[in-house]
Amino acid sequence: MKDKWTIWVAGYGTFAFEGTEDEAEEMRTHKARWEGGRGEKWRTSNQRPSDLLTEEIVDLWDSGQGVPQSLLTKRKAAREAEKRNG
Repeated sequence: MKDKWTIWVAGYGTFAFEGTEDEAEEMRTHKARWEGGRGEKWRTSNQRPSDLLTEEIVDLWDSGQGVPQSLLTKRKAAREAEKRNG
């Protein structure tokens, strides 16, 4: 199933992408390698709790703020719950 995604790469910024999760992950990996930075992706359609947390984390990075460890822990827990629940 194709979804809409936002992909963020440090030093480059964000861009929209449409495709499956595997396609979005491939694009995120490719762009991050090309730019020499780390990248994140999240759904902008059919959002899961982890997508909302990733968006919040990236907003903090982009504004030059630090990301609280508690927010990263919350996202990790959300991703694990999503894997368990399919």
